[in-house]
Amino acid sequence: MYGYVKATEGLTYANPVFSDDWPTIKTVGMVRGAYHYFHASDDPVDQANFFLNAIGAMADDDLPPALDWEVDDNAGVQTNIQGALVWLETVEKATGKTPLIYTRARFFNKLGNPIEFARYPLWIAETEVICPKVPPPWKNYAIWQWSMRHVNGVKTIVDLDLFNGSNDQLDHFTHNGTL
Repeated sequence: MYGYVKATEGLTYANPVFSDDWPTIKTVGMVRGAYHYFHASDDPVDQANFFLNAIGAMADDDLPPALDWEVDDNAGVQTNIQGALVWLETVEKATGKTPLIYTRARFFNKLGNPIEFARYPLWIAETEVICPKVPPPWKNYAIWQWSMRHVNGVKTIVDLDLFNGSNDQLDHFTHNGTL
């Protein structure tokens, strides 16, 4: 089992319970990952550093960090693309792990399906469908958010996600960032 927890958003929001959730995920025997909700209207290097400061050093057995990219902030396509690339490159250089991109097909299609992101694993968000639509340039997804609902022991609605592979492949993905 694995779980991702939101660490930061833009330059102004740090999850107030991240410091509790981050170690707890590991303590209960789950593989953990952290994500940042991206805003193209904020400086991407500052956002990456805000995220990196929040998560601290990543362990070898932590999942790759993720960029939650689902709003454009009316910043324009090129600003979004360049900003996301800068964030991804900054975080990869600092952690040694290739980050995932969490997005929706409709949002990514609106950006023109830029080929520059093909090397980053896809975490596709498409709930309550039998099979998600995978936007170009990807051919498949690493993780699929297939539902959002209440689960026992959690006060808020949570995302339910499916890793696209076996437990051995999840272990490989955790350490190498590839399926």
